[in-house]
Amino acid sequence: MNDDLATLLREHRLRMELLVTAYGASPRKDRKASLLAEYRCRQRCALLVVWQAPGPMRLALMPSYKLSAERNEAESVPSARARRTSDGDRRWNGRVLILDELDGWEGVALDLNCDHHRTHIAVEALLQDLQGVRPGKPLQRVLPR
Repeated sequence: MNDDLATLLREHRLRMELLVTAYGASPRKDRKASLLAEYRCRQRCALLVVWQAPGPMRLALMPSYKLSAERNEAESVPSARARRTSDGDRRWNGRVLILDELDGWEGVALDLNCDHHRTHIAVEALLQDLQGVRPGKPLQRVLPR
């Protein structure tokens, strides 16, 4: 990977972390006012939280989650665990996406996880769910449906 691309990726990651931190640090009423959708498991764990960021940007947070030792060992390699977990092993970091950059990603699904459940949602279905949804009047979905 060339240095310019690596720098862009680091800057993008930092920008996403700052947006999530700002969202999390906002007063609850401000977070509710910008909320577009919440996808939860049947036990009410957040799988995906979508909000309107400043400007025309919609962001999606896939919160951190923990995998069982067996599943973690079977589905990941030590180098990935070292880079992408908060504890170096099983507590996987949350991720943030700019939803509007996913428009046109036909046939692609997002993996959604909590500590005890795994599912997915097609990008097309997610973007369709969000059509007509306004900040402060969030869509509430339980997955699997």
